[in-house]
Amino acid sequence: EEQRQQFEVKFRKALIHTYASALVEFDNEKVVVQEPTSDQRSDDRASINLEIHTSSGAVYPVEYQLSLEGDKWLLYNVVINGINIGLQFRSQFNADMQKYRKDISQVIENWSVDVEAT
Repeated sequence: EEQRQQFEVKFRKALIHTYASALVEFDNEKVVVQEPTSDQRSDDRASINLEIHTSSGAVYPVEYQLSLEGDKWLLYNVVINGINIGLQFRSQFNADMQKYRKDISQVIENWSVDVEAT
């Protein structure tokens, strides 16, 4: 349980850092929330799509994927301009588990170093 909490803190920091880094270059841009379609929602899952329009004319799609847990909608994944942040983190975790021979303490410790170093 303690390791799970430690990893949750590290993961949350890494996610915020990654998301912020992806969007930091946008300045005075226009954000357009797309109208939802029927295939973007079920009883316990939903997607919210938006577009970030830059002053240079580029458009970056962002998709927030949500899951209903009890009576709250929780974010479980973000896809920014086709880059699936959830898959990126899962791949990093799996690579680190192999690198550190499934020593979760080493994975957590080094995940922190990666986040703090960037």
